[in-house]
Amino acid sequence: MNAALFLSLLRTNMRTFLSYAAGSVLYLSLIIWTYPAVANNEGVSEMLKGLPEEMQKLFGLEGGIGSLGEYMAADYYGLLYVLIVLIFCVMMAVQAVARLVDQGSMAYLLATPVARTKIALTQAAVLLVGLFLICTLTMLGGLFLPTVLIDGAEFDKGAFVQINLAAFLLFALVAGYSFFFSCLLNDEKQALGAAAVTTVLFYALNVAGKLSEDLSWLTNVSFFSAYDPQGLAAGTVDLLPQALGLGGGALICFALGVWVFQKRDLPL
Repeated sequence: MNAALFLSLLRTNMRTFLSYAAGSVLYLSLIIWTYPAVANNEGVSEMLKGLPEEMQKLFGLEGGIGSLGEYMAADYYGLLYVLIVLIFCVMMAVQAVARLVDQGSMAYLLATPVARTKIALTQAAVLLVGLFLICTLTMLGGLFLPTVLIDGAEFDKGAFVQINLAAFLLFALVAGYSFFFSCLLNDEKQALGAAAVTTVLFYALNVAGKLSEDLSWLTNVSFFSAYDPQGLAAGTVDLLPQALGLGGGALICFALGVWVFQKRDLPL
């Protein structure tokens, strides 16, 4: 990794990182703020119980509203947070390499006495630092905002930290294969399309598997099934297998991306 390039890219992208982090914390604060009203509303509980079993399973609401931690896991970490950060991962990974190649800017970096491997590793490091910043600030918001917004708020903070770790590893995997496509393809739109289609496909497989018993086997071929915030919040899921699977996949994807970028001919 090249330190000068890393710091330059970090300064350039910091506003984007903080914007995503601020948006994530804002949405989470709204979820936390609405919890007392939702938890104490019997009408909402009855409505949730009336939902089809498949829908309850999809959104992690089989047991109703539950504790604040379970509510955050289902209402935010189960869907909205995933969508927000997936967009970040795909967009930033494609911009890291494919956009520079497509626009011809990569030629300026390669003209410097910095090896291709270091350039790719530096771009990957900036992407992961940005992702880590978003996830860390979101986690800190979830740990401290309840004490401000809710009187006597109590929830399992250890389980909440595990949810955030699992989320970071999931996003790292998405960033990893998006980075691989960014290193593999010259055209920015092609790289963006490949990363987006891959993400939507695996997410759709997971959703379809949860919505239908006949299609439940589809969850076995989707890496999204390894991310279970509701199970972590309830203490029914072990984090270690999830962490090993998601983290190992992310490392492999980033390593392949760096290797491809080092070996291939670029149209510069």
